Amino acid sequence: MRDISERVKKEELETILYNISNAALTIEDFVEFGYFIRKELHKIIDTSNFYIALYNEKTDSFHAPVIVDEIESTSDFPADKSLTGYVLKSKKSMLFTNESHAKLVESGKVGLIGSDSAIWVGVPLKAQDKIFGVIVVQSYNNTEAYNEKDLILLEFVADQISTAILRKNIENELKIALAKAQESDRLKSSFLANMSHEIRTPMNGIIGFSELFLNPELSYAERKEYAKIVINSSKRLLSIVNDILDISKIEAGVVKLNYENVNINELLYDLETFYAPKAQRNNLELICVKGLKNTESNIKIDKTKLNQVITNLVSNAFKFTNKGSIEFGYELVDGYLRFYVKDTGVGIDEKQHDVIFDRFIQVDEDYSKQSKGTGLGLAISKRFVELFKGEIWLNSSKEGTTIFFTIPYTKVQKSIITSVIDKKPKIVKSNIEIPILVAEDEEYNLLYINELFSKTNYKIVEAVNGLEAVEMANKHPEIKLILMDIKMPIMNGIEAMKEIKQTQPNIPIIALSAFAMESDKENALANGFDGYVSKPIDKKLLFNLIEEFTS
Repeated sequence: MRDISERVKKEELETILYNISNAALTIEDFVEFGYFIRKELHKIIDTSNFYIALYNEKTDSFHAPVIVDEIESTSDFPADKSLTGYVLKSKKSMLFTNESHAKLVESGKVGLIGSDSAIWVGVPLKAQDKIFGVIVVQSYNNTEAYNEKDLILLEFVADQISTAILRKNIENELKIALAKAQESDRLKSSFLANMSHEIRTPMNGIIGFSELFLNPELSYAERKEYAKIVINSSKRLLSIVNDILDISKIEAGVVKLNYENVNINELLYDLETFYAPKAQRNNLELICVKGLKNTESNIKIDKTKLNQVITNLVSNAFKFTNKGSIEFGYELVDGYLRFYVKDTGVGIDEKQHDVIFDRFIQVDEDYSKQSKGTGLGLAISKRFVELFKGEIWLNSSKEGTTIFFTIPYTKVQKSIITSVIDKKPKIVKSNIEIPILVAEDEEYNLLYINELFSKTNYKIVEAVNGLEAVEMANKHPEIKLILMDIKMPIMNGIEAMKEIKQTQPNIPIIALSAFAMESDKENALANGFDGYVSKPIDKKLLFNLIEEFTS
């Protein structure tokens, strides 16, 4: 007798809204909640092709955590030129047929993004007058799948459930953030536990074998072997400290690039020469591939950081390769130098490919089994490559791993190849004494410097603070050069240097400092120092500098 279709549909809609509201309280996972909404809406509207797109204002893009589609599967897409973005910016619910969509494309308001639909309906999600997303249903083949009534119905539903969707999404983001924070905390704890082990191991070698030197019955061969262990342990400890300093500088955003002319082939030759004995000891084949002729391999780059990246990658290859070969080199590809390090080692699990370049991550977090290292090498390498405006990635399987990275090919015309023969520090052997003032407040450092010069004709004049250094410089005008520690009591090295330069502007003053950041060197030179040597002191560099300033 009466048409009750509308009444039934209204009652069904009330039931759907009640179910969705109840689900918002009981379903914890946002994606599961989204698919529940789709299932409920399917009772009154076709949701065969359905998605909820959430807008990211910072990136001007959408993320669709809930998507069911017969053709498309992309969950992330830009807002610009998309129908979804058009709905968001117009703040209105819209229904588009193939024809009306084509007119929008012709007008330039939207573009052809994804597969074309026979009919498309989009409704904005609002909360406190701010649009944060869009609900979309569409059909690829049925132009009659939706009408204006369906649009109004979906708009009403969206208005009722927007707050629930926003709240669930915020809860979901908080859970993800909490999980990341907990994982970061776990990784940091693991990292600190590993650092304790990594630092104590070389310290045991340094302290233990140094104590053995006190045994008067040791033979010369034993003393020589113990000395090697102490030196190698010290170098390993210094490498750990450098890694920690590097990642700290990167995190603080204070890393700067110092571009210089570098010959890539010469750099690779030096690395090949350095690693060849290690490859021979481990019965591994070492292969170095140079992709350009020597005259073409001169570029502008930060040599220190590029060398550190390649060294990190090659050292990692040695850690995880027990047999076979290690190959490293580069080739010119589309205006970039593409470097690679390839090994026949154990490989990296595919699950770790996306996180292996993150800080504190190691292939094996079981520290009772893993190879030595801080877990920072790849993270540091990635940041340096990014500073070079390049990319880094890997291919890995059970047969081995290949890590690639690119840097721009900024060619330098002038050849800068120099001799690869290691120049040993020249020790002055004439009988004429050359007085040098050393300002250093640490007793052991001063003792070491005295020992360095004990078999030369450099005569050391000592000062234990900046004020005393100024007095000694004025008292001994015959001094040819000054080695000045920067951090000293009473008067620091910078103040002392400036005082001395006022009366003796031509005397060379070399800064000695335990601060090893590039900015520290730049500041020292900018303040007036003639040279800079970081601690621990590189004997070759120190003698070369002294020779340069005193010859």
